[in-house]
Amino acid sequence: SAQWFELVDTMTIKAGPLRFVPKMRVQALAVTEAARMMAEAIDARERGTIEVAGPEISDFSEIARRLAAARAGKTGTKPPKVVGIPLPGPMARDGLIPPSPRMSDVTVDEWLQTV
Repeated sequence: SAQWFELVDTMTIKAGPLRFVPKMRVQALAVTEAARMMAEAIDARERGTIEVAGPEISDFSEIARRLAAARAGKTGTKPPKVVGIPLPGPMARDGLIPPSPRMSDVTVDEWLQTV
């Protein structure tokens, strides 16, 4: 599975009004979508490697910014400043983008409506 939207919180370092998040290109999806798609493959008795991903290629720090803004909008507070920290190697480029995954239909915006 590609990275999950829900990983943003676990990969965020909080320091006062700042949030530091890895800056890496991802094709993230909701964890419920990853589980659903894998369960379908198991039910169909598929064999081999099955990769699943979201419908959009984006940056993990941008997902964090959008999540912070969505949460702030619901509480009426100012969102924290999200700072993307560049990572070296393949994660800085497309190293986390699966080459030919099955794609979820759930976009970041749709997922944000559920948090």
